[in-house]
Amino acid sequence: MATEIEKDAVDVLRVLVRWKKSANDEEQGNHYVHGPELAAEVDLTPQRINLAVAFLERSDFIESHGGMGTAPFNFQMVRPTVRGHSEIQRLEANGQPTEMARDATSVLRTLVEWEETEDDPHKGEYRVSGKELTDKLGLPPRRVNHSVALLESSGYVSWLRTMGTAPYEFHEVWASPEGQLEVQRLAEQEKRDRETQLDVFLSHSSLDDNLCKDITTLLENSGIRVFATPASIPTGKWEEQIEEALQHASTVWVLLTPNAMSQSIWAHHEFGYFYGFRHGRGIDPRGDSCRFLYSDPSHLRGLYGHIKGTGVKSFEDPVALAQEIAAALGKDLIIPSGWTARLYPASTAPAQPPWTVRAGGPEFRLSPGFNGRELKLGCSFQITAQTQPGGVEYRWLGLGTDTDWAKPMKENQPGKYQMKEITVNPDPNLEENVVTLEIRFWLEDGKQHGGRWKWPLKPRGNGAWELKQELGSHVFQPRDGDWW
Repeated sequence: MATEIEKDAVDVLRVLVRWKKSANDEEQGNHYVHGPELAAEVDLTPQRINLAVAFLERSDFIESHGGMGTAPFNFQMVRPTVRGHSEIQRLEANGQPTEMARDATSVLRTLVEWEETEDDPHKGEYRVSGKELTDKLGLPPRRVNHSVALLESSGYVSWLRTMGTAPYEFHEVWASPEGQLEVQRLAEQEKRDRETQLDVFLSHSSLDDNLCKDITTLLENSGIRVFATPASIPTGKWEEQIEEALQHASTVWVLLTPNAMSQSIWAHHEFGYFYGFRHGRGIDPRGDSCRFLYSDPSHLRGLYGHIKGTGVKSFEDPVALAQEIAAALGKDLIIPSGWTARLYPASTAPAQPPWTVRAGGPEFRLSPGFNGRELKLGCSFQITAQTQPGGVEYRWLGLGTDTDWAKPMKENQPGKYQMKEITVNPDPNLEENVVTLEIRFWLEDGKQHGGRWKWPLKPRGNGAWELKQELGSHVFQPRDGDWW
């Protein structure tokens, strides 16, 4: 959490970086600004401006000049340094490369690659003027000055500064050995990025692994680089490798089969992560690189409702599905020699998502002659997923009771469960009480799952209380309440 001084410093630095004398001021952000001028632009007291300026100067984001008779300011005038300009761009770039960083890279590459003739033996050894850089790159003097100063502070260039070079702040500049090395490092990094870039992240339900494997084989045979689980993850750390692949994929394609809609959490999570990651970085704000195949129009809801999908007749033929993806990428599908045609009949999986807990209630029963001091609780619920040994357990928490874990009559299968009714007496001296129901169960993945759901009570006076809300039949989803 930023302190008040840090917030004030950012406000002051933004004003300095944007300071200009006229609408078309080419020296914007390079002017010295006096204390009273700064105070007129930021809604801060002189004391807070003094603290902000001192903080910025220690961080090398500004340079200041003092003088007599500047009270109540501790300085006469200030202006931002190149680091100050860079810092504001960094704060406003949302994780993307800043204009100054891009300019500096272009200038450094130009210096390293500068040659006077073809096959010039002195390539990259020339001393280059500011005007030559402007003519070559089309950058105005201000941006050239900022780039060169940033590179010089990093040790990537050396420069010669003399009088009479305006509007440039240097006479000549040339790449240092460290600059030469940095350009080579950038080239190697870009090569690795190109080699690791994925064309398609193919998201799907694990129940469709065989279908996905066939589609992957067809796409890769057509020169399309694909990431698809489980084949693309030979070792552990699934979450890390999936996240990295999503960050390096050009497109995501979801097989929105009935299995994916009814029994997959990961497919929707991967789609949402990819969309959010690229949208947040300004790479694809409209979600054009987010795609999915669907056969049932009723699946077009939520996030999928406003993203471009491709309708298919069915998910039976992997060749037809791979053809749709390849065509969208502008590629011709090449079927491997010896390919054996096969079909995947529609899944008979139940439409109900397997993670759902249906709960009827809880039922809050009031004792005869209820005076706000005694409550009977009962609840029935249904789990639609296949459970493992261990079955389902539940208990009520709080309100002066902590029931033992109660085993249901049915285990190792989906079923309906009726909880034993309990009577509780909330503490009337507390300002607020909470009714808490906790259920846990084991599914086919062998892991424990469950959730807690809470309903508040409020004092009614005279040592009594009442429910803040009545709750009837409800379907508990993993997104409701506290879930694990």
